[in-house]
Amino acid sequence: MDEFDRKAFSDKEAYRWKGRSVTHCLPSGLDDYPRCEPDVSELNVDLISWIGVMTKSMKQIAFLLEEHADSQEYSSILYNITRNIDDLHWSEKHKSYCDVSVDDDDETEFVCHIGYVTLMPFIHGLIPVDSPHLLDILKTIRDPEQLWTPYGIRSLSKADTNFHTEEDYWRGHIWININYLILESLFRYGSENGVDPEVKALAAKTYKELRVNIVNNIYNNYAKTGFLWEQYNEGTGVGQRTRHFAGWTSLVVLIMKMPETVS
Repeated sequence: MDEFDRKAFSDKEAYRWKGRSVTHCLPSGLDDYPRCEPDVSELNVDLISWIGVMTKSMKQIAFLLEEHADSQEYSSILYNITRNIDDLHWSEKHKSYCDVSVDDDDETEFVCHIGYVTLMPFIHGLIPVDSPHLLDILKTIRDPEQLWTPYGIRSLSKADTNFHTEEDYWRGHIWININYLILESLFRYGSENGVDPEVKALAAKTYKELRVNIVNNIYNNYAKTGFLWEQYNEGTGVGQRTRHFAGWTSLVVLIMKMPETVS
């Protein structure tokens, strides 16, 4: 961070994926999701978010085991992570959390491909309930020119130049595992105390509509084909790629079990 003169609350909590290529970041699990050119200057917003959720889990485990010193240590690390997510990754221009790299003059720049990667701080509940950024994120989720469809949330913005290009694996189509996490987060921000009333209402509305869209589309595909599918076409809702996919698409059962509305 010092090398590129990046200012953040903590000088420790900054992360980048290793083992990636120009076209793929297999370590992230989002294979062909568009990224910047691989560089030592790169910082990845999805990775710091995963570190955050793992830290949160360790904090909870330590608390349950009554390891109070460990619990406090993980609380401190988690706080540093949430502060750095804002300090390092929020782009006011794009109204989104983004990856970071450098330009040709070695100046820090945001690399924003709006979609699942940029939603990761929201997905993992790492944005403070009083954050002014929550409303912008919800508006992006609900925008049909970006991520919203009648069948679920797109993996990549419709407005992105990489939308439906190359392998087209994580470049637009709908994945139920990430949509499940989005639903959980919408419910959380739609029900927690301290959330701005406008944000709370929009999160609750989005949760209700998205849940119905996902369940209806998976059911309609199952009724027609007899299969659960690996992913669903963002334009038509049709199931595609691997069939008999009772892995994360079976999360539809948990989605059906979730409350119909945020009370």
